[in-house]
Amino acid sequence: MIYSSTWWQIETAGWQVDESDDATAFVPCDVAGEAALVVSAFRKREGPITAEELWVMSGKASPPTASRQEVRCGDFDGYAATYGDADGVHWRVWWLARNRIHVYATFNCDGSEASKHDAVLDWMLSSLTPLPAAG
Repeated sequence: MIYSSTWWQIETAGWQVDESDDATAFVPCDVAGEAALVVSAFRKREGPITAEELWVMSGKASPPTASRQEVRCGDFDGYAATYGDADGVHWRVWWLARNRIHVYATFNCDGSEASKHDAVLDWMLSSLTPLPAAG
């Protein structure tokens, strides 16, 4: 099933969709604890979002121990980081852009389930496409 926001769309993989004014959460059905992919977006007023801007954003928001790598998710390019925090939470985070649209996506779950959803997350994000309203 495809979920469409104002500026982007993504395959849901059958995950539950919870919308708010600020973000959309996709929750896997097979997790005993808490886990979610949370996606938000903003549109830059003028000019495209550059790789350098994404690199700076990802550096400010990542812990120093996180390794960041270049990624392509569907029609969006950017950076991703994977790390665990002091509370035992596993994080995967993406800073993506296509022209003027910046998509910020985070997935977190208990560290014991760190790789359980990786293949599905990668597949979902590979379907990420901008919509005509994105400009």
